Amino acid sequence: MNNACRRRSASLSRGASRVTAPFSRPNRRRDDDIWTSHATQWAFYLLSRHPDAQRKVLEEVQRAVGVGRTDIPEEALARMPYVKAVIKETLRLYPVAPFLTRILDQDITLDGYSVPAGKLILMSLYTTGRDPNSFSEPDAFRPDRWLRENRPESNVNSWACLPFGLGARSCIGRRVAEVQMQFLLARTIQRFDLSPGQEAEVGIRMRMITTPENPISLKLTPRDGSVQPIGK
Repeated sequence: MNNACRRRSASLSRGASRVTAPFSRPNRRRDDDIWTSHATQWAFYLLSRHPDAQRKVLEEVQRAVGVGRTDIPEEALARMPYVKAVIKETLRLYPVAPFLTRILDQDITLDGYSVPAGKLILMSLYTTGRDPNSFSEPDAFRPDRWLRENRPESNVNSWACLPFGLGARSCIGRRVAEVQMQFLLARTIQRFDLSPGQEAEVGIRMRMITTPENPISLKLTPRDGSVQPIGK
């Protein structure tokens, strides 16, 4: 699954739009492709197990670009808030980089603990993203929680979900990755229905990036009815 996502992400980078063009140097583009492929495979995995969410993505894409239209113009992405919410929710549950690291430039006190300057601080994005004090039903896949009209009821703490980091040292390729994921999700769901290729849920393995414990296997059913397995 990850290899398929990476190939598609690479093709998007080669055809960089005006949004992605400033970030198209080879090394940076390769990093963007790796990041996008890992994040997108988790998004596909979650959508395959939540058909209601997948249906909402399809309906939104059809409203934004029209039924029967095969291309997705860049300006249509602004009309897909639910697709963006799916991406945010995926990164909350499965952040590509499981930790943020910083070296303190001054002494600080955190919750009563004194931490001297020069110490390395690690922040677990996986832990904060699933904190019940910041998110209701923290282990549930609920993209609607990120929609503006649902914010008062959904108990969302945006500061607890920082998959790209924050501030001057945040991910420089954030916008590139977000646009690539939006195109990948919209185009794939527009053409295929996703269903799980295995019954068991896929666990995670914490490395430099958050990877599946076992390969993710999906079944892609084209909207014309034939079935194409992918993964493993």
